[in-house]
Amino acid sequence: MYNVSSDGKGGARPRRSPPRPPCPGSGISAGTSDPAPAPAPRPLWKPEEGSISHRVQRLAKHRFMKKQSVLLLNADDLDAIWVRLRENCVIDDSTGDEKMNYEDFCQIASICMEPIGPKC
Repeated sequence: MYNVSSDGKGGARPRRSPPRPPCPGSGISAGTSDPAPAPAPRPLWKPEEGSISHRVQRLAKHRFMKKQSVLLLNADDLDAIWVRLRENCVIDDSTGDEKMNYEDFCQIASICMEPIGPKC
């Protein structure tokens, strides 16, 4: 925002107005230029229990959760991957850290694809 003011020499020059403080609830804090995370939107209304919209919402949630559970590893698959990773890692003598290069990791990933599937 620019204000036009006379500088006494007969001409007008633009002058920058001072910055305004952030609006409350805008998600921007006064001390930093990074915006604060916005709060999650809340639903405006809840469908009545037993209504069609309530049943559709429950069905959509059920389908979403089922799809997500297919994508996640179960505990047995995760343990099997962990064991294979630990078996094929190299222990650094100086630090004692377990390390693995990318080629070994890709080989273990291809081995795990057979019993586990594309989740690996």
